Parts: sequence; structure tokens; C-alpha cells
Amino acid sequence: MGMVLYLKAFTLEGFRNHKQTEVQPGQRINIFLGDNAQGKTNILEAIYILATAKSHRTNNDSEMIAFNQERFLVRGEVIRQNIPKILKVSVDRNRGKKVAVNGNERSHVSSLIGEMSAVIFSPEDIEMIRGSPLLRRRFIDIAISQTSPSYLHNLQRYNYIIKQKNRILKQIVRDRKLNDLLEVYNAQLADVGSKILSKRLSILKRLEDTSSHIHKSLTDEEETIRIEYVSTVLEHRGQIPNSDPEAYTIDRLGEKLKEVRGEEIRRGLSLAGPHRDDIAFHVNGINLRAYGSQGQQRTAAISLKMGEVELIKEDIGEYPIILLDDLFSELDSLRSRAILKTLSKEAQVFLTSVNLNGLAVSEGDASLFLVSSGEVETYERK
Repeated sequence: MGMVLYLKAFTLEGFRNHKQTEVQPGQRINIFLGDNAQGKTNILEAIYILATAKSHRTNNDSEMIAFNQERFLVRGEVIRQNIPKILKVSVDRNRGKKVAVNGNERSHVSSLIGEMSAVIFSPEDIEMIRGSPLLRRRFIDIAISQTSPSYLHNLQRYNYIIKQKNRILKQIVRDRKLNDLLEVYNAQLADVGSKILSKRLSILKRLEDTSSHIHKSLTDEEETIRIEYVSTVLEHRGQIPNSDPEAYTIDRLGEKLKEVRGEEIRRGLSLAGPHRDDIAFHVNGINLRAYGSQGQQRTAAISLKMGEVELIKEDIGEYPIILLDDLFSELDSLRSRAILKTLSKEAQVFLTSVNLNGLAVSEGDASLFLVSSGEVETYERK
């Protein structure tokens, strides 16, 4: 199998309904069994937090602190390129979120991203297809950030400049002296925004290539998936010249910001740039968000996430940790087995399920755990 990224052990303290949970997972497939609302999903959420410093379910960190507790702690020992690291994420109701690597607290929470890569599959993934543009931007931003620290840095800088620009857009009508500052912010946005834009386009092209093969296999060669970047700046499916793409996007973004300047001042809001862009997914020429069936939308979301897994492998040389949250309750057993077989070939997998029906996991292939009322114990097959 070569070098494998895997989680050797993890601990949850005061995390949702887990008062004190310690798990030593297997290096291959780990299945967490139990009835609904017992804490299975919470385990996968905690592992995902170790990878991204964020939950896939909520933006409110304090929501994850157990009832009557003041803080939660998630700790994991991860082996990456055969080197062990201790990752910690804690949230205190009063002191906020902190992250540490090998006991050293990081000044920026986001610096945890990239220490341990993970991709989570959940029933909510369908919202990436049919929900708001924010969810699609978040999907691509997290996918890129896990392998590109420079992209994450540019994204944070861009978001900071947008906040500053929006602040002065609301004041500029009353204070014309802010016009010069607006020009400075627009120049900075064109510079940083062009880097974000060109990176998104290159990654989405790779994702389309990877996901299309996966999607065809999941749909018995009947469906072809295509990804379209819907830009507020670029036209023609977000295409840019192959030669010096960054210079081209700087020019186009700069021109667009000049075009919308008056409207932005009238509305007090930044109207053009990567923070306003969208991604459209098409199957056999049909826009999935508008016209796709629920089954088509769900299959497309799985294909895209599986494509993300392959991109991370290409970029860091190791498969990310795979988190499958109640995925197979939505799929037929044949497709479930095919997906699990594909994902577990070289990656450590954590999955939740009410039972083992349809999973077709061999006796020696999986470590089984039973989750009940926030407590976890090893499970022996009868």
C-alpha cells in the first residue's frame, strides 16, 4: 500500500454527546454501528474538525460543546508520511477556538489545515448541488486549501479586503475622501482575486476530468458530468488563455471592478469577484440544480467527492482519510459495495451505519464499534 495517511488514535472530550470517548481505529475500514441519535455522526464530525478546524454541519462552534460543559477537546494522533503528529482542536465558550500541533499552539486556527487531509461524504452533500452558491464555493475552497497553503492564504486575505471594502462602501457617500482608498482596495482585490480565480479554474478542470470517469462508472456509462464555473468576471464558461492566465484574470477583474464601481457605491456592497461566483454541474447537458432528479443530484455529489479524493492523492501523494456518514442508507447495496471497495483500496475509512446489511465487509477487513448514548465500545460479530 505504500505510505498511508491514517489516524492512529483519537479522543473526544465534552464534544456534543461524547463526554469522554477514546478510540483506537484500524488502519483500513472502521464501522461505527448504532441506532440514530446515539453519536455516530459526531465522531466523524470530530475527525473532520481535526483536518479542517471546522465542522461540516454548523458554523457555530459553541454548538458542539456538550450540555453543561464549558469546552470541548478533540485530539488525534495522525501518521503522515510515516511521521506521527498530535493534533488538537479545542473550543471554550469564553476563550474561543484554539489549535495545536505536537503541543505547540498555533496563532492562526486555519494553519491546522493540511496537517491531516480528510474528505467527508454525508446526506447533506446533495445541498452542494441544489443549495446556495456559498455551498459550492465552500466545497471547492476546502478541496484546494487542504493541499495548497498559498491558496488558503490568498483566500483569507481576499475575504479580509472584501470586509474592509464593504465597510467603506457604506461610508463613501458621506465621505468622498474614501474614493482613493476604494481604488487601493480594488487594486488589491484584482491582484489576490486573480490568483484565487485561476487556481479554482485549473482545479475544477482536473476535478471534471476525474469525476467524469467516476460518474460514468456509477451510472453504467449512461451519464456524463460537466462542471461550469459561473464567473462574475469571465465569460464563456470561465475559460482563460493558457498563456499567462493570472495576468489575464488580473486585467479582467480590474476592468470589471471599474465597471461596477458606481453600482457598488449605490448598494454599499462588493458585487464582482470570486466571492460572488458560482459553479454549475451538468449531466448530459441538463443543469442539475434546476432540472436534475434527487437521485441524479445525489450521485453527482458522490462523484464529485470521489473526484476530490483522487485530486488530493495526486497533490500530496497520499489518500485523505475518508469519512462516510450514513451514505449507504441512500443507495442500493450494489452501488454501496462498489463505492466502499473503491474508496477503501488505499485509504483509511470511517463509516457510520445502523447495521451491517448491504456493506459486504469481510471479517478481517473492518474494525467494528458500537455507539450508544455517546459511548463507544468495540463490537464483535455474532
